[in-house]
Amino acid sequence: MVRLGESIGVSFLKVEPESLRLYVEEQIINNFDGDLWNVHGVS
Repeated sequence: MVRLGESIGVSFLKVEPESLRLYVEEQIINNFDGDLWNVHGVS
């Protein structure tokens, strides 16, 4: 997207205690549309 002149965004979220991290990660992934969650850089 950057090569095409588009911008991208990155967000960070610190989760404490660490034991909640996997739960929060799963909830974030489940709440995003597949088009928005591009893990491997392939559309």
